[in-house]
Amino acid sequence: MRALVLRLHFYAGVFVAPFLLVAALTGLIYTFTPQLDQLVYGEQLRVEQSGGQARPLAEQITAARSAHPEGTLASVTTPAGPRHTTRVVLSVPELGERQRTVFVDPYTARVRGELTTWYGSTPLTTWLDDLHRNLHLGETGRLYSEVAASWLGVVVAGGLVLWLGRCRGQRAGSARGVLLPDRGAKGVRRTRRFHAATGVWLALGLFFLSATGLTWSHYAGERFGQLLDAVKGRAPELDTLLPGAEPPDGAEGGEHAGHGGTPKAADADPAAFDSALAAARAAGLGGTVEVTPPADASSAWVVAQNDNAQGLDGQGPGPRRLAHPAPAGSRGRSAGRGGAGLGAAGTRGDAPRLPAVRRGRRARTRGSGAAHLDLIGKCVVAYRLDVADDLFKALSDPTRRTILDELTERSGQTLFEICARLSMKHRLGISRQAVSQHLAVLEAAGLVESRREGRYKFHDLNTAPLRRIAERWLAPDPSGPEESTP
Repeated sequence: MRALVLRLHFYAGVFVAPFLLVAALTGLIYTFTPQLDQLVYGEQLRVEQSGGQARPLAEQITAARSAHPEGTLASVTTPAGPRHTTRVVLSVPELGERQRTVFVDPYTARVRGELTTWYGSTPLTTWLDDLHRNLHLGETGRLYSEVAASWLGVVVAGGLVLWLGRCRGQRAGSARGVLLPDRGAKGVRRTRRFHAATGVWLALGLFFLSATGLTWSHYAGERFGQLLDAVKGRAPELDTLLPGAEPPDGAEGGEHAGHGGTPKAADADPAAFDSALAAARAAGLGGTVEVTPPADASSAWVVAQNDNAQGLDGQGPGPRRLAHPAPAGSRGRSAGRGGAGLGAAGTRGDAPRLPAVRRGRRARTRGSGAAHLDLIGKCVVAYRLDVADDLFKALSDPTRRTILDELTERSGQTLFEICARLSMKHRLGISRQAVSQHLAVLEAAGLVESRREGRYKFHDLNTAPLRRIAERWLAPDPSGPEESTP
């Protein structure tokens, strides 16, 4: 039996060793892809001079489409920093699942170049990823990697059995004899003991590497996905279907909607990107965001914030997402379908919609049908209510107006502090639960933002929705002020 295990350990080790070496080296190199991308593609990723006012997205998109009219507009990613470019992603049928990304200077709207990307990865990063996954051998490489990863655990287990059996027979099985090599040994015995002791120390890491690597493989990964489906362990996906709309036949959702090989029928209105971005910024979405137009007339715009995933320049990461109804006129449809849309000019009937749902740990629905989801690294919010209705509902209650007055006087208060001020200063005898419900309504309207610091939750005043209302109805008259008519 020992001879069988020894031969199995030896030949499986010869088979696994090339894969293990390549996987370790390419994985190490992959950690430096942000720096390598900047070194190789600095002309496309960075601007020569920063500062000044950035041009509207519509102007940058127009410049990109003028230089590259092929394909259809899939998404737009805002710059990660003041010296980074805007990325206009085009879906080109000839590229299959890859995309053409056009890099635009946000300050001059000048096109700085284009790259064939794969879900945001540069050609260099994609090449390293393929080398890590399949050694650039296609399906043969994928199968070899999967088999090698599967046998890695057998190699480690066989080595442990052989070494523990030898130690128990020769050195009384002491912990020192198992974990440390015998420096007094000579020749092959010394090499074998160093090999065995090193394997013992690395065994747990190698088992972990084998198990986690198999989850990304073809066949084992597919079965792992079936297990996740069985236990409902997959991360929820953002539902972009507009309220009251019917999904088109064969429609598919998912996080890569708009990126794949099936192009959209026509480009969205470039001005609508600025409107969707403004609505997301007003809702508290900062940093680098990716704006994706609706796939069809029944879908919403999606604005995804990177929080924990590497992008083209290594900035930030996995998505915090906001879905927004498609702007009026976008893709040639009216705003009446699914409610008022968001227009580029912000005219009547084109008001942006505020989030009607808040964060939580479990998926659930409300009376309006809005999905309430929150997951690790991903906060999903769906826009449902019109901004005017939501704001006026929040401001209609005198208690909520009093809460806003207190936050105006001193922002960043806890629930306990707000309750104390309402009770002592305004003589309002309401419970903490009632105040919490009032704050939830104000948060849904975007007038209050909450943040956690340790065990405490602080509430801050946000006047952006009020300014947006003022800009909607109190637009400046270019002809100057006129006297009112009695």
